[in-house]
Formats: sequence, C-alpha cells, structure tokens
Amino acid sequence: MVDVETINMRTEFFCLTNRFPYSDEKSAFLNRFDERFQELCLDYFLCLESLSHWEAILKKDKNCVQEYLELRNALETELMQYIKATSTETSHSST
Repeated sequence: MVDVETINMRTEFFCLTNRFPYSDEKSAFLNRFDERFQELCLDYFLCLESLSHWEAILKKDKNCVQEYLELRNALETELMQYIKATSTETSHSST
C-alpha cells in the first residue's frame, strides 16, 4: 500500500519533471536520496499551487501574481543549479 507521503512526493516530483522533462534521470536520483532536493520540490509544488490559486481568484491583484511568478522563476533557477552542482559532485565522487 502506498502512503500519503509517497503520493505527495510523486506529485511534487511530477510538477518538476513536467516543467523540466530533460532532467528526469538526474532529478529522479536526487528525489530519492537528497532531502534538500525533496524540500525544493515541495517548495516548488506549493508555489505552483499558490500561483494557480492567485491567478484564478485574484486576477485583479497583479502584484501578488507577479511575486509568485518571480518566486517560481527563482525556485526553478535554484532547482536547476542544485541538479547541476549535485550531478557534478556525484560524477567526481564515482570515479
């Protein structure tokens, strides 16, 4: 039986791979074994949920939506930098 936490991790990870399909292999490894990466995925997922909420409910409040768009971009950048940095470290330690 799959627990709720596993389902949530899959949902959070799906959001990442949906946005960055080319990072599947690297990010799948990090998602399994790296707690910080899992936290980033959760933050990204929560940001996307909030952004969707604010876009739907508060279309008039452009500032709030803009802040979440900027947060999404910052989290995407941090996720990609983390994947690159970790992949480089992993490559060097495996040789």
